[in-house]
Amino acid sequence: RLAPHVDLLGVASIDEALALRKVGIRTPILLAEGVFEATELLQAATAGFHVVFHQAQQLEWLEKLHGPVKVEAWLKVNTGMGRLGFTLEEAPGAYRRLRQSYQTAPQVRLMSHFACADEVDHPLNALQWERFQALSGECPGPRSLCNSAAVFNFPQCHYEFIRPGLALYG
Repeated sequence: RLAPHVDLLGVASIDEALALRKVGIRTPILLAEGVFEATELLQAATAGFHVVFHQAQQLEWLEKLHGPVKVEAWLKVNTGMGRLGFTLEEAPGAYRRLRQSYQTAPQVRLMSHFACADEVDHPLNALQWERFQALSGECPGPRSLCNSAAVFNFPQCHYEFIRPGLALYG
């Protein structure tokens, strides 16, 4: 019921994305945790899934890929959460690699994730936003920074995409 109202559906794994396709969902799907092996990357590209790249191994798989279609790529950057993503120092180089890859669709999207968005006055929020803004200048394209809490607490950070996850459950 949600699919007609969103630009993308986000899932953690390719198995979840394939299950959605199997039941007839045609909305574009984002693999939020990326792929976990090279064969999944080819499968994701062939299925038309958007793929998050958050580590060097995934870029290496992309550079060795010789598939029939281009990958819709998202670059995930660790601006302070400490979970997944390229460091701020690694991000511009990873962005260039994605942009230069023959297997990547022309537009590379940039994303990060607030660590403390549910604590409005937490100093890390301002620091992460500042870091993301600075990186946006080096890595142009559509952006996404807001998770559920940030959607409500930081409307100035919505950019082109927001990612309400937990908020959808009420």
